[in-house]
Amino acid sequence: MPARMEIEENGRVLHYIATDPWTIDQMLDLVQQANKVYEQSAFRVHSLIDMTRTRSLPQGIMRARANSSFSHPKAGQMVIIGANMLVKTISNVVAKLASFDRIVFLDSEEKAWEYLRSVIEQEQLTQ
Repeated sequence: MPARMEIEENGRVLHYIATDPWTIDQMLDLVQQANKVYEQSAFRVHSLIDMTRTRSLPQGIMRARANSSFSHPKAGQMVIIGANMLVKTISNVVAKLASFDRIVFLDSEEKAWEYLRSVIEQEQLTQ
């Protein structure tokens, strides 16, 4: 499937993987699954979006602001890897439209996991 989501780190990370060609409708279908994870979670749930296997954005990408990763009270950090300049620009616009300020762009999956595990560790220390 060109867009898929895996639940990782004991339910603390939603790992989205996009592979060309993917559609915004496929991503929004995953949002329905993500909503269930947020609702059942007792803690913040972060997002890791892997764009390393995609070169373009699908038509209707501005609809992505409906993603609960931008708006749910239990939504945490959003880390995007493999983003070219177009993806970064559009992602920042969508985040601004959704009043979301917890978006981070990193160069590799390794750095993304390191960052997210650090965030999760900090959260666990403050609980």
